[in-house]
Amino acid sequence: MGGLLHSILEGSRSLILPRISGGTVALEGEFPHQVQLTYNGQHFCGGSIISSILILTAAHCLINKRTDNIRVFAGKHHRTVFDNTEQSRRVRQMILHERYNTINHENDIAIIELESELDFNVYTKSVLVPKDRRVLNTTAETSGWGSVPELSQHLATTLRKVIVEIHDDRYCERKWGLSFKSGMMCAGIGIRDSCGGDSGGPVTCDHLRYPGKKFVCGITSFGVGGCGNADYPGVYTDVAEYYNWIQIKTSGIRGRANCPKAYFSCSNLNCVPQSSTCDHFDDCGDESDENCLTTSFQCSSGKKIDRKYKCDGVDDCGDNSDENYCSGADVESNNFDRLSAVDLQSQLVQFYRSKKERLGQLITSGVLARLR
Repeated sequence: MGGLLHSILEGSRSLILPRISGGTVALEGEFPHQVQLTYNGQHFCGGSIISSILILTAAHCLINKRTDNIRVFAGKHHRTVFDNTEQSRRVRQMILHERYNTINHENDIAIIELESELDFNVYTKSVLVPKDRRVLNTTAETSGWGSVPELSQHLATTLRKVIVEIHDDRYCERKWGLSFKSGMMCAGIGIRDSCGGDSGGPVTCDHLRYPGKKFVCGITSFGVGGCGNADYPGVYTDVAEYYNWIQIKTSGIRGRANCPKAYFSCSNLNCVPQSSTCDHFDDCGDESDENCLTTSFQCSSGKKIDRKYKCDGVDDCGDNSDENYCSGADVESNNFDRLSAVDLQSQLVQFYRSKKERLGQLITSGVLARLR
């Protein structure tokens, strides 16, 4: 069976659909990292915002495309109707994986650099890029404006989503045989699937230990024989496998844009929300957002407060940003792991002094003598 599928892939692109069926309409702003790509004014693919000037998409979306004819729309909900939340940008350059295979879709990943920065807000923001898929939940969501077979729609009028289960590689290999390559993952089966027009769009995953952290774990790539095929799950680019490639290809680009307001500038020039710093999670990818032996915290408004007041149960910022993303452990450890070196030394001295005083009291009372 694997050989037959391999022959189909190599012999006829007409059977390979750039892969939402079985889903529902997404809420406005539910996927703020989702973008729409148009070519000469027509929708053709999706993508994910990974910085204010960088979009992650599928390489097959950009083959034989001219940058001048592509527009990127962020903050969009309706495919053809203007949304007050939307913003569009032109494309400066396209970076396709140098080993992308147009026949079997191996290395189906690409990066778009925008001519100007996106304005981040509730409806437009970046998503994290994973280093390791094993730390992510296998229940994920795909989203896009692709075909909706059950509604007989060639393309969806509003952004749609569907929950899919990501399968282990051995299952994918059994289903797809030789067609399943390194750097791919498969998800969904039956009516739950992505579909034509969803290509390049995100598969969004939560972190297992930090469910509020959203990652673009996959890029919609291809399927066979239509949408929601009962026998074959959809195939997606496994983004974690390309983490280093993404960092290398964008290292000279990320510095061209300043981080948006209320975002933290990482040492590697990535940008993460200011509210995600010092939350015990490496959002930057180089842990620079967790270098927390500092004395100040920057609120979303730009105001700075003493870091010891973060996660103390009081809105010191005035916009509550110092009380966001605070777990119970954050509150309990607030006065320890956010201390400056001087404060830490002072508390240690005070600790040992109190222990010495207590020891003296025990000796005086004869407690130690009785314990012997």
